[in-house]
Amino acid sequence: MKEICESIYMGRKAIKVLRLCVLGTLIAFLSGCDFPEATFHQAESSRAPKWCKPVGSNADNTDESRISYYIGKGGRHAIITCIRGWSPFRRSKIRVDMVGAGPISFSDSKQLSRPTYEILHAGGITEVVEHPNFNDEFVLVDDAAVIAKVLSHADKRPAP
Repeated sequence: MKEICESIYMGRKAIKVLRLCVLGTLIAFLSGCDFPEATFHQAESSRAPKWCKPVGSNADNTDESRISYYIGKGGRHAIITCIRGWSPFRRSKIRVDMVGAGPISFSDSKQLSRPTYEILHAGGITEVVEHPNFNDEFVLVDDAAVIAKVLSHADKRPAP
């Protein structure tokens, strides 16, 4: 009889824990917590984002950077993570705004094709990010002609 009572008690305890987990998830969802839509790593052929450089320095001392895209109640934004060395204390995160309604592609097709471009802006700095393939890498664009084409195309995009 004691074993039956203990199993009933454990079942009730498990239900309480499950209720708390569901309640916590619901609160996080309703409070506007954003989860990344996608995360990309800097390609080896790319330079680091300008936001990762120390103020007043032209040196690129960033070992790696990542971009995570978010689409939430507050609109589109990205978080850039700059990683310097192996230590978790040498990471910095920068929130940047994403310009436009979505990725830019110069294909005539209605489907999204590669390469695609995103325009990121924060603190008076604008960067154009290229996603050349269907993988998890990004390249920062330095070609002035491509930057001008992307920026002019972004102004003419219809909202979805």
